[in-house]
Amino acid sequence: MAGVVGERAGVVNVAIEGQLLLSAFVAAMVATVAGSIWLGVLGGVLAGVFLAAILAVLAIRYLVDQVIIGVVLNVFALGITSFPVQQAARPAGRHVQQPRLLPHLEGSGPR
Repeated sequence: MAGVVGERAGVVNVAIEGQLLLSAFVAAMVATVAGSIWLGVLGGVLAGVFLAAILAVLAIRYLVDQVIIGVVLNVFALGITSFPVQQAARPAGRHVQQPRLLPHLEGSGPR
């Protein structure tokens, strides 16, 4: 939705992929460390907002080309998430790879 709203406002958000990557990474790490799915969701949202804010400041305040900033932010997100993910994939990092599920909400589901 943020991409659609941005496009309607005239901002070319090429950094959507980077926002998704960083948000997913932060959500997974926060949820694992804190032991709370909801804190993970909040962390993911804040990470996406952080990257969007960087894009907005650079594009609007400093008039940097939006496509260039989008590519730079995508590379930044890839770089900042790659090393921790590689470390978590090691045998000593197996505790990081214990996914939890969101709780079942009453009244939801197929009828």
